[in-house]
Parts: sequence; structure tokens; C-alpha cells
Amino acid sequence: MSEEKIYDLLEKMYIEFTRRFEKIDSRMDGFENRLGKFDSRMDKFEIRLENEVIGTIQILLEGHQLHTEQLRRIEDKVSAHEEKFFRKIK
Repeated sequence: MSEEKIYDLLEKMYIEFTRRFEKIDSRMDGFENRLGKFDSRMDKFEIRLENEVIGTIQILLEGHQLHTEQLRRIEDKVSAHEEKFFRKIK
């Protein structure tokens, strides 16, 4: 093969590789953009989770604790009345 043909072949290969790398770069840019949007959406979701869901769960737990305490007080009063009632019966 002559030097000119080798040079032409190398030039064609270089051009083809350059095109393919440009396509890969373009696709990577698109991927990075999509990843950036996803990160942004995840940040918003995390903020919403912290503000809305966790706050709601804490309120529900506090309400449950209040109900539990109230039930204990009622049980104590009922137990006291039962003791008085059964003492009178005996």
C-alpha cells in the first residue's frame, strides 16, 4: 500500500472516530441534563417528605400517645370504681 493510501485510510478513520465521539459526547450531555433534572426532582421530593410526611407522622404519633395516656387514666378510674364496687358487694 502506498503512503498516500495509508494516509487517506487514517484520515477516514480519524474522521469516523471523531463523528462517533461527538455522538457519544452529545448523548452524554443529554444524559447529564436528565440526571440533573432527576436530582432536582429528588431534592424537591426529599424536602416535601421532610416537611409534609414526617410532620404528619409526628402529629399522628403525638395523637396516639395522648390517646394512650387518656385510656390509661380511664382504666385507672374504672379499676378504682371496680375495687369500691366489689368491696361493697362483699
